[in-house]
Amino acid sequence: MSCINHYAIVISSLFLLSCGGGGGADNTTTPYEPILYEAIYSGGSYSYAGQYFITMAPDDTDWYRWGIMHDGADYRLYFMKEGTDNTLYQFAYNPNSADYEFGYNSIPQLTLTNIPADADTSSIAMSHVGNLATTSYYAHMKSISNDALIYTFRSDNVSYAYERSYNITGAPSDTDWSRWAILIGQGVSRFYAGKMGDDSIIYQFKYNPTNQNYEWGGTGAVPTLSVTGMPADSDTSEFGMLYNGSQYRFYNLNQQ
Repeated sequence: MSCINHYAIVISSLFLLSCGGGGGADNTTTPYEPILYEAIYSGGSYSYAGQYFITMAPDDTDWYRWGIMHDGADYRLYFMKEGTDNTLYQFAYNPNSADYEFGYNSIPQLTLTNIPADADTSSIAMSHVGNLATTSYYAHMKSISNDALIYTFRSDNVSYAYERSYNITGAPSDTDWSRWAILIGQGVSRFYAGKMGDDSIIYQFKYNPTNQNYEWGGTGAVPTLSVTGMPADSDTSEFGMLYNGSQYRFYNLNQQ
């Protein structure tokens, strides 16, 4: 064997080892860096308006279970802690960084208490009503056995305690109960659910204080809304919604 060929083999072998070829090097994957996509309501539809990064999240943040709200002062984003059914991590929008930051102007960790045995802890929604003088924060879960039943928890600033349940009535037969959100807008609580087979359509239900049910297309509520222009990598298996005092907004995360 010539020296030239010998050196070529050695160099090639070293190159393979440095790149992981033949060396059994561990493969690493880039951690998921979530992006929150936002659409703003106007004239019967929600249109994509921009995106935000989510930062400083604990390593055990469960990106599949989340909710969002506006409390009159701050935009607040919540994720469940992996491996738990009762622990929430709280993020808020920091106008200085233009990101949603874990613990920014927030109690970083909150708990849910007295969770009904029938509560579906695989998804949550969040909502808020009031002003800085009189304010209430809520968390919501659906029933496992009854899609049209919502369990509501009310905050005492440290934990969310189970308060009561609500029925949802008049839902179309093609309602996708796995995709849903709740917000309180203009003093009225509203429930939203997706349409089966169509990620761009959501159904709106309005709370009726007379019978204490959420009714599809209740007085003053547009029954069917559309969502347009969301990025192609939007995770449409979940969505969040809020009202900030002047605008209704819709959210998806990007796909993991």
